[in-house]
Amino acid sequence: MALEQGKFGDAIRLFGRVSDPVVSAKFFLHWFWRIVGQLELSNAWLLSGNIINARTATDRFHASALSTADPHLQALAWELQTRVAMAENDWAAAREHIQKALAISDKFEILVAAWQVHGTAWRLFSQLNDSKTAESHRERAEACILKIANSFESEEPLRASFLAAAPVRSILHEKVVTSALRPQESSRSVGI
Repeated sequence: MALEQGKFGDAIRLFGRVSDPVVSAKFFLHWFWRIVGQLELSNAWLLSGNIINARTATDRFHASALSTADPHLQALAWELQTRVAMAENDWAAAREHIQKALAISDKFEILVAAWQVHGTAWRLFSQLNDSKTAESHRERAEACILKIANSFESEEPLRASFLAAAPVRSILHEKVVTSALRPQESSRSVGI
């Protein structure tokens, strides 16, 4: 919540605690939560505009993610590397990183990571003035998002929350958002 509300200092402090193996308590799947903490700590630094700390945190997350066999984490690691390279205006590195993320997301069905990878590819290629490639990635991100959304029942509140999230809405065309939410809204209006 702190990250979504722009309270970057709070988010950095909280994600720092989660990702610190000394501070956080050990429990089943502790390693996974620590890596997710590293991911979100990197995001918090990047969104706060502190590129130096974002780079350090991203490199730490990247090393952790690549030490696993989890393609979801690996794709997100390369996607995050892309966003940091973009913030550093290192367009050659950004291209290289996004290609690695795309290769993983194309090889495995990892929709949650894939929509983010394609969304970042859309933003990267838009910055590089390659509108045809950019739109292709936006469409692929949209397809992943809609597949995730349609995996929920139409009245499921998580479906509406997912579709209403700012990063998701930035990818979807307004017409798509309206039509995707409509079944849920109509079922509420008849008391279902």
